[in-house]
Amino acid sequence: MLNEDVLGSDVGKVLENIRAVTPAWRDRAHAAEVAGAIAPETADEVSATGAIQLLQPANFGGLEAGMVAHSYAMSVIGEACMSTAWCAGVWGAHNWMLAHFAESSQATIWGADPTVRTSASILPTTPMQTDEEGNVLVKGRFNFTSGCDHAHWFGAGGLLHAASTPNPIITMFPAEHSLIDHSSWDVAGLAGTGSKDVVVDEPIVVPMEMTISYIDTLTRSTPGLVVNSSSIYRSPFRPAAALVLAGPAVGAARGAVARFVEMSASKTGPGIGARIASASSLADAAETVLLHAAADLDYLGTVDAPTRVQAARIYRDTAQAVRLAAAAVDVVFEAAGGAALRRSEPIQRAWRDVTASRNHRVLSWDPAADEFGSAVLEMYRTQSTP
Repeated sequence: MLNEDVLGSDVGKVLENIRAVTPAWRDRAHAAEVAGAIAPETADEVSATGAIQLLQPANFGGLEAGMVAHSYAMSVIGEACMSTAWCAGVWGAHNWMLAHFAESSQATIWGADPTVRTSASILPTTPMQTDEEGNVLVKGRFNFTSGCDHAHWFGAGGLLHAASTPNPIITMFPAEHSLIDHSSWDVAGLAGTGSKDVVVDEPIVVPMEMTISYIDTLTRSTPGLVVNSSSIYRSPFRPAAALVLAGPAVGAARGAVARFVEMSASKTGPGIGARIASASSLADAAETVLLHAAADLDYLGTVDAPTRVQAARIYRDTAQAVRLAAAAVDVVFEAAGGAALRRSEPIQRAWRDVTASRNHRVLSWDPAADEFGSAVLEMYRTQSTP
């Protein structure tokens, strides 16, 4: 278990704020699933706790607390409602991403209200062009935009065809310039995240300064790093994009174990104690692996040239933490009885939500394991070559 004192008093206050409202989020979890989105009051409460400011630059009201603080806070929310934690996690992660944009872009987004929420679909597959003034024209359908119902700004990934070599970019624009396709989200797990398609039917003109290049994120040459000097923004981009999503699953596993203990308190019979021991051990292991990976990621922000193996290890451990969380939920779900099948029962929701999270590419075991194995073999072959 983490000694929360090491996170500092500012993060401690955020955790205190979170715990003050998690009972309400737990009570609303089933309604969020039915509605396909968390409630507006939940979104506002998430912002009010300070949870999404944990990774935000201090220049714009953030705490710059790092990945350990973010991951742990999201796991605390996940104990009550994984969908709420997922939305909080992506909103907080996008604040980390926005720190890479130009200072003027950050001022445009946060200047009037540093608590605004940003949702994004950043996979750079949608073709984009520039106009005569060099602005980016954004049009298309952008999938899996978690928390979009309550976002003030949207981020959209694309492939900019403005030179001989297409440039993968992320663009930012106000939410009112697009539509949400509510029919696009009909899923078996993480339903309350509202990860719907955002649709831009007519081209939006996005100034080039409201974009960043994926290539620049790999070389630590994004414009935001000129003004945001904290090492947390120098952490490798790809493993960071995975790790920020894992905390909710770890928290959901802890919540499922706690619910199983509650359900079993008045029962007698063989195996109950063993189930509690096994599931709680797996959940604890998931948290340990996650926070270790988060600490490694924070550390790599201080390293001049992180190796491929170092980055891949974080990617691997993030996926492993989610694997362990899923195993913990499996242990209690299969012993919870018929009552656990009711849609309103938290254990079955945790089972579906955590399982669904494993289908996200950046949390899936096989790609992460393949990347780590490939990196290790590459290093070995390089070192073994005369």
